[in-house]
Formats: sequence, structure tokens, C-alpha cells
Amino acid sequence: SHQHLSKESLAGNKPANAVLHKVLNQLEELLSDMKADVTRLPATLSRIPPIAARLQMSERSILSRLASKGTETHVPPPIPPGPYATPPNFGAPFTPAPSAAVPLGGANYAQMPPGSFISEASACLKTKEYDILQRQRVVDLWKDGKSEGSIGQELRMPKSTVHSIIVKYRLSNTVENLPRNGRPKKP
Repeated sequence: SHQHLSKESLAGNKPANAVLHKVLNQLEELLSDMKADVTRLPATLSRIPPIAARLQMSERSILSRLASKGTETHVPPPIPPGPYATPPNFGAPFTPAPSAAVPLGGANYAQMPPGSFISEASACLKTKEYDILQRQRVVDLWKDGKSEGSIGQELRMPKSTVHSIIVKYRLSNTVENLPRNGRPKKP
């Protein structure tokens, strides 16, 4: 520590004195670099154009957009024509579906084939929760002196789950579900 180093230096320890001298020189260099950066800061900031100029908007319109953030709908900018655009004579012309064919609620995603963005199983499934008897069995085996790995193999559950059950038991002295935070779900 620096206190020990300074005590050794005061006691006449030459290697400690050399280390302390080197550290002080480095600190002085850092301080002078910081001072130089601070002196350049106002000139650098003055070269940055104001936000209104960069956004090409008035301050009033910036404030009104910030105040109405979240209440307006986002309109994507139009795609400029270019070599990547589909030529107008390509393929059959687009004909919208009759209004009776489109449900009023919007698209029916259940009829879409599963792809990289939709999985057949629900993406937010709850992890498996073992019942109280299984958790009590884990604690009983642990109290009998079995290792977490052997308990996991015997009960066919991951070692990490066994560990979590034991940690929960040691903290709360129970294997039952404790009350959770937050608002309860609607019945």
C-alpha cells in the first residue's frame, strides 16, 4: 500500500524511495496532461456547432418535439430512388386485398410459418419449477452428506438447480415458494 511505501521511504529504504519517486513523476506527468487537456477544452467546444444548427431545427421546434416525445407516431423517411429500387415494370402490379379479407384486428400472425423471428414454442416459457416434495428431497439428501452433483444425478436435475435449492434453503430455512415482489397477476 502507499502508506507502507511512504513509511519505508521515510525509514531510509532506498528501493522504496526509488519506487515512490517514480510514482510521483508519473502523477506529475498525468497532471500536466490533464491541465493541457483542460486548457484546450474551451477552444474545442467553441468549434462544435450548436445543436439547433446540427439538427437544422429551431430551438422551439426541438423543445416541442422533445415535449411531445411518445405521443406522436414515427413516420419513416421516404426511400430515395436509386439503383436498388424495384423498376416500375417489374412483375405484376400490386393489388390490395379486398377489405373483407383483412381482419379488423390487423394481421393474423398465427397463420405465418415459423421462421427465424417466430418460434413454434413460446419464447417466454417459464423455467421448470420443481415441486415442494422434490425440493425437500434435495435438502434431505444434502443433509445426509451427499454432494450437489450426486444429488443432481440421482434426482435427474441440473447441479445448478440443486445448488440453488440448497442456497435458498440455507437462507430462508424452507423449500416453499416465498412471496414475490411486484403486483400479483390478474386472476
